[in-house]
Amino acid sequence: MDTGSTNAIFQMTSGQNDRLDACTENLANSMMPGYRRLIPTQGKFDAYLKAANKSSNMVVDFTPGPYHVTDKPFDMAVNGKGFFVLNKDGSEYYTRNGSFARAPDGSLINSGGLTVLGENGPIKIPANTDLSQVTVDADRNLRVGNKTLARLRIVSFDNQDALSRVGPTLFAAPRDVQAQNDTKSTVSNRTLEGSNTSIFEELSEMVSCTRAQESCQRMIRTQDQIESKAISTFAR
Repeated sequence: MDTGSTNAIFQMTSGQNDRLDACTENLANSMMPGYRRLIPTQGKFDAYLKAANKSSNMVVDFTPGPYHVTDKPFDMAVNGKGFFVLNKDGSEYYTRNGSFARAPDGSLINSGGLTVLGENGPIKIPANTDLSQVTVDADRNLRVGNKTLARLRIVSFDNQDALSRVGPTLFAAPRDVQAQNDTKSTVSNRTLEGSNTSIFEELSEMVSCTRAQESCQRMIRTQDQIESKAISTFAR
């Protein structure tokens, strides 16, 4: 098989594999609050050979998802480009998934156990708090009745695409990317932002990808047959 044909088929096959991987993950997280769908990027042959991490062939679509009311006191949604800030072992992470809960020690945490940060540090919910009195106003103040417990820390980035994806809804910032305090985004309480994945679009994409893969396989078989015939002819 000549090098040009090999490279072309390899790029097409790799591209279809990336499309299928993206569809699979998008569908798996289609019900995850704050999830941002993955979009594959078509790279060059050499880039595929050098890539150490398959996720380097994916970009994140930061388009907002739909919002829906849950009536749970610790469910929150960011309106705007901001992110909630989480802490684990002194490192900061960023998310649009505002499905939080109260830990046994009173900390406000996400589903993975990471602590939610306020402007003055980790947020604590006092014991015996009447959850029916918990509210978060548009200015991000977490209150119990008339008492303010904390003000949620919300940050944004000049270039969201520079963020590193470290979980389905979790991001980290490289050292050269600085989080900026977001004064424009607001927070809705007892509300969650859904995934921006469209199940029907992903299913359609998966069918298209599967058909394209089958075409690539046929092309490979055809190339192999041509090469075998050529070898047989010259071997006589």
